[in-house]
Amino acid sequence: MMSSSSRHPEVERAYDHLDDVETQVPASVPHTPERLEQLRTSVEEYENAEDESDQVELLDRIDQEIDELRDAIEREVEEGADAAHEALAKTEQRLSELRDRLHG
Repeated sequence: MMSSSSRHPEVERAYDHLDDVETQVPASVPHTPERLEQLRTSVEEYENAEDESDQVELLDRIDQEIDELRDAIEREVEEGADAAHEALAKTEQRLSELRDRLHG
């Protein structure tokens, strides 16, 4: 891997953004560490590629890896929101039952 001081600024920012993703994504999203490591590896391969066609191919692969991670995050967030809404609905139902008993 190139030292961060010799990296192209855009590549350095890409690594920084991957670090941001790592701190923001819930640990419950399956395979996040592995996916982020693969993304870092792909960025490093891009960084070291000398042939423009290889760079284009690697950028396409990075786009696909980002899309896959984004989809996994969205699925997990949606499932988490659904579970939270269900838990809240059950809580409301229990409280309603308690209220009915008080008035009943």
